[in-house]
Amino acid sequence: MASLHLRNNRFDGEFPVSLQNCISLVVLDLGNNYFTGGIPASIGESLKELKILCLDSNELKGSIPIKICQLQSIQIMDLSLNHLSGSIPSCFNSLMTKSEEWMPYTETVGSSQQTYGILDSFEEYFFDYEWLMWKGIELEYGKNLKFMKLIDLSSNKLVGEIPVEITDLHMLNSLNLSRNKLTGFIPDKIGEMRSLESLDLSNNQLSGAIPPTLASISFLAHLDLSNNNLSGCIPLGTQLQGFTEAYQGNSKLRGPPLPTKCHRDEPGNAPQGGIDEIQDDEGWIIWDFDFFVSLALGFIFGFWGVCGTLILKRSWRHAYFQLLEDKKEKLCTAIVVYGAKLKRGMGASYG
Repeated sequence: MASLHLRNNRFDGEFPVSLQNCISLVVLDLGNNYFTGGIPASIGESLKELKILCLDSNELKGSIPIKICQLQSIQIMDLSLNHLSGSIPSCFNSLMTKSEEWMPYTETVGSSQQTYGILDSFEEYFFDYEWLMWKGIELEYGKNLKFMKLIDLSSNKLVGEIPVEITDLHMLNSLNLSRNKLTGFIPDKIGEMRSLESLDLSNNQLSGAIPPTLASISFLAHLDLSNNNLSGCIPLGTQLQGFTEAYQGNSKLRGPPLPTKCHRDEPGNAPQGGIDEIQDDEGWIIWDFDFFVSLALGFIFGFWGVCGTLILKRSWRHAYFQLLEDKKEKLCTAIVVYGAKLKRGMGASYG
């Protein structure tokens, strides 16, 4: 068995430990039930092939087991809407380190091959489907499921800091840690998550400045940092100023798109194209006003001092052009003489 979907039922009781025997599972979806107890460590120890783990919307408690980091093939992990506590394991950078092609299973039966998968309207097989929360909207994914890389730990009781190791997941498309009790700073290396399209850290207790590296994530289409204790200047970037509601509930944040102005001595300024550079450019123009004055005066007295005199004084103009004419004649004479000598020398050598 490679895929098990038990979503949207009324199953209750503790998490079925017997699932550890299903070592071929690729998809395990127990979402939106009433399972209780903790997440067994055996998931990470036994289900090595697991690519999708959806345990959202249950009554699970306890901490996230460290051994869940052994799921190196995982691409989608949704543990949201539970009662999980403790901190986020720092070993999360071990997730998604194995990438294999998702292909429908084929099995030879007699002289023919039987394909196990889902057939779409174009008569193409894909492996599975799943409902996922993507950019704040729940959508069903089928053929595109193999391209998704998502971690959702939202709406739990997680505490502590966001582990900097999670920023090593460079292929992650969506990270949702909202509605927990996380504290500390947003990791400075968040900008290394170049594939992020959706980032939700809202409704926590995060503090400090927004890292300037966040402005370097080119594909970011959904951002929510609202209802934290963030402070300083919002980094300037192509996308960041477009998220008008992403910064609400952070009274100490400043800079566009918020109406409060950002002062250059506050943290959080983007290093490129930021407010500091604009102010520095303005200061450069002011302080180097003398340079521009000197440049203009040098042009006036230098160029026009010479040319103006030649234009206004006829005798000087004639003398100047007579000097040029004499120099031209001397140069032409020297060229002719040198050419004649060169020609005689070449004729003597051939003779």
